[in-house]
Amino acid sequence: MTRHAPSRASAAVLLIVSLAACAAPSPAEFQPVANSGVTFTESVPPLLNTALSEAIAANSATLIREHATATEDARKTALLEANEAYRERAKVFADVSNHAALLKSYFVALEALASTSGDSTIGSEAEGLVNAMGALSPSIGSFEIGGRSVASIAGSVAPLIVADLRGEALERELRENGDAVVRAIELQRAFLQAVGSDLSAQLQAQLQEQEFASVIEPYLSDVPLPSDWQQLRATALQQTPSTAAFAAAASAAESLKISFIAAAEGAAPGGEFAQLEQDVARLAALVQAITGHSSTAS
Repeated sequence: MTRHAPSRASAAVLLIVSLAACAAPSPAEFQPVANSGVTFTESVPPLLNTALSEAIAANSATLIREHATATEDARKTALLEANEAYRERAKVFADVSNHAALLKSYFVALEALASTSGDSTIGSEAEGLVNAMGALSPSIGSFEIGGRSVASIAGSVAPLIVADLRGEALERELRENGDAVVRAIELQRAFLQAVGSDLSAQLQAQLQEQEFASVIEPYLSDVPLPSDWQQLRATALQQTPSTAAFAAAASAAESLKISFIAAAEGAAPGGEFAQLEQDVARLAALVQAITGHSSTAS
């Protein structure tokens, strides 16, 4: 009887190990999150380009409107200050676009790690991408939009509790750099939220002035309304596509952050992953409607 005890004990150990392996989340469960991360990051640069163009156009409209009543010194000061501000904004927008491109490359590397047992080359590439994002973060975080720095808008990030994954390379990468990636996603979300709010306020002020001139004044006048008055009124009451896209982008970033954390902590595919796919798809559709081409086009 005693001769059989070791074999029974070994069998029990093997059973426990086998059950633990089955319970450990599969790396494949991380791939949908990485795929959505790629789509999200591809949507950011064209959205920022549109926002910068619209903001400059709105500012130009303000300068034109004030040109007739402002003194020469006032016109010079307003133009030079605006030019300097938008040059600075263009530089930071470029940094955020580069940050998004690095985050995209990280998600691609993460997909590769999910399908390998221990590729040190991919792991080194992923760490390099994280370091590059970290180098861009201070200038992005210190940029002020609407009187607040982006860093002050970003939420706090709790440390990841990485699960025991069946993919050793993926688990090792998440334990080393997962917190930094969550912070990178949150920085994107905060920036997109800030830019969207600022652009919305800027465009709203412009639209209110246009609405008064093209909708309200004609309606209050005794003369017949213009033939396109109904369309002008409808346009004035509608939200601009770019502000809607920024709201969608901030929501997609939040969903990406939540899903990334859930996947890293071993959650089974559920509602948060479905919400991520829905939010990212909506963002991509809005960006395509604004720019005229798909954000995933090569």
